[in-house]
Amino acid sequence: MKNGITKSFDYSDLNKGFDTLIFRLGSSAGLFSEFNNMILAMVYCLEKNIQFQLYSKNASYSEDGWLDFFEPFTDHHNDSFNDKFNHRPYVIALPKESIFKSFFDIPRKKKILRTQHVWKKIRKYKYARKINIPAFKGTLVEMSACIIHNIWKYNQKTQDKIDALLSSITIPEEYIAVHIRRGDKDTEAPHTELDAYFKKIEGLELSHLPVFLATDDSLIIEEVQKKFPLKKIFYLPYKRNTGFFMEEFRQLSEDKKYEEVVQLLAEIEIMKKSTAFIGTYSSNIGMFLSMARQDEMTFGIDYAHWKVI
Repeated sequence: MKNGITKSFDYSDLNKGFDTLIFRLGSSAGLFSEFNNMILAMVYCLEKNIQFQLYSKNASYSEDGWLDFFEPFTDHHNDSFNDKFNHRPYVIALPKESIFKSFFDIPRKKKILRTQHVWKKIRKYKYARKINIPAFKGTLVEMSACIIHNIWKYNQKTQDKIDALLSSITIPEEYIAVHIRRGDKDTEAPHTELDAYFKKIEGLELSHLPVFLATDDSLIIEEVQKKFPLKKIFYLPYKRNTGFFMEEFRQLSEDKKYEEVVQLLAEIEIMKKSTAFIGTYSSNIGMFLSMARQDEMTFGIDYAHWKVI
């Protein structure tokens, strides 16, 4: 990211509250679907003066969840109770009213909330939302960028792996990053044709720059090279299957999952630092990069701005 964040705060100083939310990261979806919704939950907690805590064991992307890749930024829970009773609401059937009250709604001095209790509220958040709390006044995008800046800190093992991948290629000083999602994404949104991405590139004053291509489908790289032979393309040399499918990913060994996620995180680092980014906001990676970059040179082919899908 060239411009950096425009506002800042220390998240650990703000993450305080009488009540607590234990958010389940890795309940059912891929890493960036989980992460983007976690960011929205963190914003919600700051607005409502609720302390945010995390449970990410047995995650959909890793056995130890967040801590497999990142440094801790808040209290982490290990209670297996969360495996059964802390989920997105469409994963867990909420108990009947009487049982529900026995778990969560008995009047007491302090409330413990879980993912299903805030899910519908955070899913209503809009791109243009204004945030107005004593420590921060700005937009949802600005606050999201601040939170990411605070918590996006790799552990040493992951940082070393990412550095090794980045050093395996020559990354120019200026470049355009393009992310093309395939695989099972068409269950949520139609695939965007390749021509749309490169038409957008040609409309930029920076169209002469080389293009970093990130995709979950190695066949896309071959197709781009054949269709746009004059365009200088670079990418991380990694053999992929033809598209990311969550159910197939779940069947991988923990070591293979880790390898796949680290590859993706290395691509994220390259895209974050690009001169311009072009992707789709129906992809959670596009949504994440819009928040993380907070940069006007960030474009969605399908929507003008990211939105919760």
